[in-house]
Amino acid sequence: MPVGDASQLDTLPWPGMDQITVRFSEPVHVRAHHLRIGGPSQTEEPTFTKFDASFGPTGGFQAVWTLARPLRDGPVRLRLDGSSDASVTDRVGQRLDGEWVDAASRYPPGDERSGGDFAFRFNLMAGDADGSAKIDGFDLTLLLDNWARRQPQAHPRADLTADGRVDSFDLALVLAGWGSALVGLETSQENYTLDVLQVQASASRPVERNRPLLGISSFWSANRPSPVASHATSRPNRDWFDPDGVIDLVLLGN
Repeated sequence: MPVGDASQLDTLPWPGMDQITVRFSEPVHVRAHHLRIGGPSQTEEPTFTKFDASFGPTGGFQAVWTLARPLRDGPVRLRLDGSSDASVTDRVGQRLDGEWVDAASRYPPGDERSGGDFAFRFNLMAGDADGSAKIDGFDLTLLLDNWARRQPQAHPRADLTADGRVDSFDLALVLAGWGSALVGLETSQENYTLDVLQVQASASRPVERNRPLLGISSFWSANRPSPVASHATSRPNRDWFDPDGVIDLVLLGN
């Protein structure tokens, strides 16, 4: 997922997103209630069925929220508490830091002062292979151009079920949403803060055959007085720190 312009808000085409993973730049004190998930399409406050905060498989400290039901198609805003008296803090009491403006900010953000919420927006639309916020012939064309191909030869957005191949299961998602469109996806101009290593939205249960993961990554610069966000990619068999200035969309299977 690119940053720095409106392409941050291109719709993500994979269904079943019901898990949020936040990887922090360092061990922190974090609880389930610190994360809020909202958006006009989320008609009720999401509830969590599971929460875990521990060192993850990459060795970094992470928190994982599992939702009672998948997120609905439409704009989604994640907000992690870094401003209240009981916000997320590191082990010495510093709050989150790293100002962010959707569809404008580039890494590294931050004002070198602790304190402030992290809020990041993304848009969901199952079956929207080309990211245009509508399902039409362009999405069908992308699937047909990649028909029967397997990863990595297939375009990742054509593999809507994230099972490693483009076939009738992916076509079924396009046909199910045929003619639908999302409206009101204008750029947000709100400013927020960030102090996390990675935010990842995923499907905890298989959708069709497999699960997609959305990676939003950053890293902590030890040369600054407070933890701040920069960029890292989350590709298999790679180090996390790869400051190329672009947040990557990551597809990981079971």
